[in-house]
This record gives sequence, C-alpha cells and structure tokens, in this order.
Amino acid sequence: MSQNTSALMTEKTSPVYAGLDIAKASLQLHLQCKSIDLPNTPAGYTQLIKRLAGVPGVHVICEATGGYERALVAALHAAAVPVSVINPARVRQFARARGHLAKTDPIDAAVLTAFGRAFGPAPTAPRSAVEIKLAALVTRRAQLIELRVAEEQRADTCAEPALRKLFTAWLTQVQKQIAKVEALIEALLKEQEPLARQVQRLDDIMGVGRITAVTVLATLGFFVGRLIVKPILLLQEQADAVRQNVRDLASAGRFERMRMGPVRPRVAVRTGDELESLALAFNQMTEALDESLKTIRDQEDELVRKEKLASVGQLLAALAHDIKNPLGVIRSSAQLVLDERQPDAVKREVAQYVIEETDRLTNRINHFLRFARQKPPDIRPVSPRILLDAAVREWEALGKGEPITTHVQAPDDTADLLVDADQIKEALVNLMINAREAMPHGGTLTLSAAAAPGGGEPEAVDIRVVDTGAGISQDHLRQIFDPFFTTKDYGTGLGLTNAKRLVENNSGQLEIHSTEGRGTEVLLRLPARAQ
Repeated sequence: MSQNTSALMTEKTSPVYAGLDIAKASLQLHLQCKSIDLPNTPAGYTQLIKRLAGVPGVHVICEATGGYERALVAALHAAAVPVSVINPARVRQFARARGHLAKTDPIDAAVLTAFGRAFGPAPTAPRSAVEIKLAALVTRRAQLIELRVAEEQRADTCAEPALRKLFTAWLTQVQKQIAKVEALIEALLKEQEPLARQVQRLDDIMGVGRITAVTVLATLGFFVGRLIVKPILLLQEQADAVRQNVRDLASAGRFERMRMGPVRPRVAVRTGDELESLALAFNQMTEALDESLKTIRDQEDELVRKEKLASVGQLLAALAHDIKNPLGVIRSSAQLVLDERQPDAVKREVAQYVIEETDRLTNRINHFLRFARQKPPDIRPVSPRILLDAAVREWEALGKGEPITTHVQAPDDTADLLVDADQIKEALVNLMINAREAMPHGGTLTLSAAAAPGGGEPEAVDIRVVDTGAGISQDHLRQIFDPFFTTKDYGTGLGLTNAKRLVENNSGQLEIHSTEGRGTEVLLRLPARAQ
C-alpha cells in the first residue's frame, strides 16, 4: 500500500474536531484553523450545518452552557452530525494546562478543538422524548420558583394592606402551580422506572433530595446521569456482585469452591476522567481476585491429591491389618476341616467360623470401597417417610443383639427431599448401626423428619437419629469423623466418615450432639423441594 493511499484512508477515518463556543446570541466555530461567527438562531444553525456538511468526519465539541446549547445540539443530532457536550470545568482545566489563562471566545473555540483532538470524547447521545419532557417540567418549575421569590420580596416591601392580600392570593396560586408541576414530575418518574432509579441513585450520592436530583439531571442535559451517575451505579452493582461472589466462596465447601467459576464482573466505563480510572482499578482488582481464586483452586487440588495419597496409605495399612487376622482364622479352620480325625461337629463349628470371618471381610472391604469411591449423587425428590422406613427395614435385616424399640416420626406434609435416596439411606443405616452398638442392653431409637427452622431459601428438612445409648465423650466427639478413628476392638473406623461424606455430597450437613451416659442425637439437614 502506498503512503498516499494510507494517508487518504487515515484522513477518511479520523475525526475532524470543530470547537463551537456558544453564547446567548452568537456562535463561534473553530474549524480547520479558522474562526467563523454565526447567530445563535435557527437560521444560524442552518448555516452551521451547511458548513459542517462539507467536512468528512467532522465532530463538534461544545460546552454545556446552562441551556443555550440545547436547541443547537438537537439540530446537530437531527442532521446526524456527531457532537460532544463537555463539562466546562474540564475545558477550563485543559486550557490552563495549555497556558491559556484568559477566557475569550476565540480562545475557547480553539481550546475546544484542541480538547477534542487530545481526548477524543464520545459523542453525546440525543435526548429522548422523556428527557425533553422532564427538562421542560423542570424549567417551568424553576421559572415558577423564581417568580415566587420575586413576588415574596415585593410583598415584604409592600405596606398597603389591600395589596398585601392580593400578593398573598397570588403567591398561593403560584405555589399551587409549583405543586402541580412537581406532581407531573413524580408521575413521569413512576412511568419511567429507569429514570426513577437514576434519580434515586443521584439523590443517594449527593444527598440533595429527589426534586433537586431531577433538576440537576434535567438542567445539565443528563450529562451527570450519563457520565457520572450511570458509571457509579454500574460500579456499585458490579462491586455488589463481586462481594456476593466472595461471600459464596467463603461459605462454600471445598467441592463447591472447586466448581465455582471466575468472579466475572468487569466494568466498561469510558468517561476519560477519574471514573474511568476507578473502573480500570476495579477491573484490575477483580482480575487479581480471579488469580487468587485460581491459586486457591490449584492449592486445594494439590491438597486433595496429597490427602488422597495419605488416605490410601492409611487404607492399605488398615486393610492389611483387618485382612490378616481373618485370613489366619480361615487358614487354621481350613486345616481343621482337612484333618480327617476331627469329628463332624467340630468341622461344622469350624465351617461356621469360616463363614463369619468371610462376612467380616466382606463388610470391611465394602466399607473401604465406599470410602475410596466417590460416586456423584443422583438427585431426585423422595418422601422423608419412605426414606426413613426403607432405612429402618434394611437396618433391622442386619440387626443382632438385644431388641431395640424403634419410632419413626415424619408428618405427611413434610416437603420431599432432593437427594440421592440410596446414598442417604446408606448414611442412615450406618448411623443406626452405631446407635445399636451404643445400646448393647437395648433401648430406644427415634428417627424424625421436620422442616428446618428459619423458613429461608433454599428449603431444607431436618432428619434426626436419636438413641438412648452410652453417648460419646467430648474428647472422642472431636475425632469421630476422622477416617479410621474407632474406639472399638473391631470395625474400620469409616462408618461416620462415609456417612458425613454422603450427606455433604448431597448438599447437606451432618452434626452430632452427645452426652456421655445419656445418648446421642445426629442431625442431618438436607435440601428439600419448595412447597
């Protein structure tokens, strides 16, 4: 591509900034190093637009002048000419930085052109019908307020009683007119929810009152709303989203944290001022938070891997210990069976030992497999009553020892659980086996289901398993969920570990409350379907 062609393309695509200084009766245009004076009238707007139409890529830069610019900006929008309405304070700061300390119209127009080239401000969006209507109402209210102040001052200096009565009646009418205009403003805000939210946000930020917030928005042509209130509102919304994500992260379990995605919120603010810098800093903070979250996930992955390796070592040691003794009994029993001199009664007794030891091995291996395998739950709705009855039947089929009185309490109107029924039933059976072992001389076992207190979201149901057994000491309560921890001469020490893991995998919680010598209560709080 030749340099001439490249220069031509750049000229076509780059905006040509035209500074426009607006006074009450006149306009001064600075375009391509030339200054042009025009009247601030509809005829002047027509001449201005004709001049601009011959310049490809022209972009007008003007100041907000308290209302003198509105009609002209509307005409430029109607002619599809890009125009940016700039806060005068920013232009004055820019002019001082360039050494322009005097404030004259030619300097202002030229400075506006230079301001456009330096900052490339985004075009000001056309005002909507709602904005125009609101501006008209606010203008009329301001006129009435000015009228009321002037009339009140005249009334204060009037000594004639008859005239003072007229002033009082007239001021009452003016106040009624002000109230009617304010009622129209309130009605418009009720119809336009986004506008009402913007007004409320400005009131919250500035603390100036609802009507004053409306006046600020309308008087400045919604410059504040677009360039200040909206970005601040966006920043606040995204900050709330980040705060909620951090709270979720802090309250989530390990597996939930591993599934959580990045913090996500990013703020796109292009105002060319401190708000844009604030948004940039916010985005950098969010990215740093994402990096920290990723580091936490990586560290937790490594921690889980190390815990698994440690658990495998414990598992193998416990498995070797638990298999060695039964295998020894089975081997010696088999030798006795092979001894032809042994009577049949002894052989039958020894065979029974072999069966019992095989059952023990099978039971322990199943415990190890449940601990090692982490099958994802198949979540489906299930009635608490049906689940409790099924768990009791399976537990009774396994039962040995003194008879235990069992009670199941689950009202028919209890919400359905949203869990994997097989996994929760397995956890309940483990808990009931522990309860039986805690009541070697018999006792009472009560299973109940009821809505969790609080009535919050999401719905939850509390299932309680209560026994009247020996209870658990405080020292042991701190260790009961540790893998392979047991106070018995037999067992794997994995029953409660598996039960807790199964409950937590179903988004539930498991707690144990026990008093030594008085019994134990196990609470399972499980998610339920909203009724």
